[in-house]
Amino acid sequence: MTYEVVESQSEEIQFENILIKGDNLLALNAIKKIFDNKLESEKVKCIYIDPPFNTGQAFDYYDDNLERSEWLTMLRDRTVILKSLLREDGFFIVHLDDSEVHYCKVLMDEVMGSSNFISHVTYERSGVAGLGQGGFLVNTTEHILLYRNVLPPLGNNVGSYALDENTIRRYNRILNNTGDSTLVEEFISKSNKKPVKIFKHSNFEIETISLSNFKEREAEIRRIYAKNLNFLFRGNQVQKENSFQNDLIDKMEKDCLYSVIYTPSRGRFKDEETTLYYFNKELLSWLGDNAVVDGDDIVKSLKLTTLWDHEDIPKADIANEGGVDFPRGKKPENLLKRIFDLCTNEGDLILDCFAGSGTSLAVAHKMNRKWIGVEIGNHADTHIIPRLKNVLSGSDQLGISKKVNWKGGGSFKYYHLGSSIIKIQKDTSGDFNWSLGKHFIEESLLHSYDYILDTTIDLSADNLFSNKEELPVVGVQRIGSRNRVAIVSLNEPEGNLGNLAYEELQALYIAVKKKYAPEYINIFTNRGIEIAFDSKPDDLEVVKVPHAIFAELEK
Repeated sequence: MTYEVVESQSEEIQFENILIKGDNLLALNAIKKIFDNKLESEKVKCIYIDPPFNTGQAFDYYDDNLERSEWLTMLRDRTVILKSLLREDGFFIVHLDDSEVHYCKVLMDEVMGSSNFISHVTYERSGVAGLGQGGFLVNTTEHILLYRNVLPPLGNNVGSYALDENTIRRYNRILNNTGDSTLVEEFISKSNKKPVKIFKHSNFEIETISLSNFKEREAEIRRIYAKNLNFLFRGNQVQKENSFQNDLIDKMEKDCLYSVIYTPSRGRFKDEETTLYYFNKELLSWLGDNAVVDGDDIVKSLKLTTLWDHEDIPKADIANEGGVDFPRGKKPENLLKRIFDLCTNEGDLILDCFAGSGTSLAVAHKMNRKWIGVEIGNHADTHIIPRLKNVLSGSDQLGISKKVNWKGGGSFKYYHLGSSIIKIQKDTSGDFNWSLGKHFIEESLLHSYDYILDTTIDLSADNLFSNKEELPVVGVQRIGSRNRVAIVSLNEPEGNLGNLAYEELQALYIAVKKKYAPEYINIFTNRGIEIAFDSKPDDLEVVKVPHAIFAELEK
């Protein structure tokens, strides 16, 4: 099967597999407007953000050396919007280093609610070897904060860990054959009145795996373990407090194999008929109970802890992952896979508004998750687009590709976010971004309120406007058989329109009513209004901008 990467000519907007180039605050505000009307099941299941760490290691397009208050304000403005995009059973994950994580924890407690904090994971990004030894203590870790939205977390909290040498040495015997079994005793359990049967085995076969020259033979040994996973065991001394197990072992002989069939009255297998094996008066534990085969190797499956070791998450070839260079900022695909395994299922939607080199998007795609990514700078073109094209074509076989058997496929859409029509000054005051031009701003205002520009109406009559540049723009919003109309009339800082006089407003109102017969008319303007409140028609509303926009963004 082959795949072809092509450009889409469709204008259909579906919020899955979308990359947006532009300021993430503006992008999030645009996304929020759409998501406000979405069903709960269509919202975001997992938000993962890896914001600039505010360490002074400057990124080209993020100010990574902000004053702490500015950095926290930047993060707060985004996290508040992000939370509104989450499903009730969603997860919010923030990845940071130790320079700001503690301040961010306080911020996230405020935004998400401290009761919704799940865990603080310490991730060992590297070992000490090969690192510069600057600083009083060598910094080898980063931090991952996990929050739920509303509902208790339901996720896959079992992780895969590389089988270490110590575990391999403990589980170095194989039960190749259980041989013949003979019932030697049967009795009734005192705890639940269920039968307990003890069998003694003969002609059984147990093989011990040679672990000599382990380092030189490690690959060979791991293949042997993978082949025999379900039959590898170790013996365990039973605790003295466990009288039931000790009574069983007292009935057994040394160097003999036994099995016991019984129904536990408590524990993991309560009320389920269970078979246990014993050898040399020890209870057997099976490696296959908490490990799985991964290619020619075995990995242990254990409940995740809050410490993710360097050796747990393969990253040997991280520099080449995705085929893009991203010094100090690229995260291993295996790390993102662990996070998404923990928080999502196939088909769920993942959002990353600090997309960087595109690792989260590539991993989400390979794991058959939907995704939305936002990146402010040229990395969208130089890093993310090439990386995702390689993912789609199947040529990207690094990272998690082999682990998830990725062969290629799928699609995504790429959008450029235009410049904002609003400009915020350093003193936090704001106005329109007049450098974009008056008519561009007027038309953008219409679009932002879901009106479609209509140029068929003639407003040049009655000599109300001295030239074409002063004409307002008109947009129509059709809802079934009903119409709503918006008029936008702005005065530039150096403009000469002055106040919106009563005669002008009345003429606009009459012309629009005659043309469209709308049920409602909105006039968006920054001009003064010369009209008494009691003389304003009931189906007319004057909206002062940009103040109304700021008020909406602050909700």
